[in-house]
Amino acid sequence: MAWISAIVRVSTLSNAYTKSMNITVEYVAGFVDGEGNIGVCGKGPRITLSQNRPEVLKIIRAWLLVRGIKCNWSVVKPKLPRRPNAHYMMFVSRKDTCEKLCRILLPFLIVKKSDCEGLLKWLKDHPYAYNNEPVDTGRFIELFEQGYTQGAIAKMMRHCPHIIARTAKKHGLKFPMGGRSIDGKRIRPMTERELKENARKKSMSGKCPDCGNPIYSASKRCRPCKDKRRVGVPRPVKLKCVWSMKYPCCVDCGTTDRPHISRGRCGPCRDKQRKRQCV
Repeated sequence: MAWISAIVRVSTLSNAYTKSMNITVEYVAGFVDGEGNIGVCGKGPRITLSQNRPEVLKIIRAWLLVRGIKCNWSVVKPKLPRRPNAHYMMFVSRKDTCEKLCRILLPFLIVKKSDCEGLLKWLKDHPYAYNNEPVDTGRFIELFEQGYTQGAIAKMMRHCPHIIARTAKKHGLKFPMGGRSIDGKRIRPMTERELKENARKKSMSGKCPDCGNPIYSASKRCRPCKDKRRVGVPRPVKLKCVWSMKYPCCVDCGTTDRPHISRGRCGPCRDKQRKRQCV
């Protein structure tokens, strides 16, 4: 039955792409004004769209992917019985994609226009740490011949280290392992003895004294044997689930059917208490 679910997913995605051709920038900007949020979340930017029904978000997601804007998807599951429906969220969190989306939507935003301008200003003050342009091969080979390490080249060219490693592999170059480096230049590579010692530490040359399975030389026992020796160690006791931290039941109606809301009362009893206080 897995192939049937795959066909359903592909057909759903193709339908979303087909419907995304009919929506406009004004529609997406209006949706962001009504159901979206633009700002800085933690240490990075974020543009969030939320909805109870995922169909509209899938169409907007397809519209964004056509324009080269990648977005993430999350589902907030219901925690209370009075809110049985799930909540769907779609957000863009990369600096370059957030800037691209903000510049597309800025002329058409009304409510969130000031937030969009503030995010663009924040992105200008906090530029992207890495360079998304292709690696300059000439400069890379020049720095490699000068003896710079992989991390130093990545820092000077503002690329991720794995991008530099991929470029070196593409041109048949190999960075020497270990050794001593000063200011990013390797002045002494790792000797043959040090290479063998490093390889021995990384290899599973030892044996577990309990079961005899191969382990790393720095380890004393394998993981299953360690877990068996921890059987006698007392584990923390889990607390039983109660209605609330301080009250076993509602102080007014004495039931536990409805969830705890505030000060030992469920939702209806809390509302009755507020009405009595207002009178």
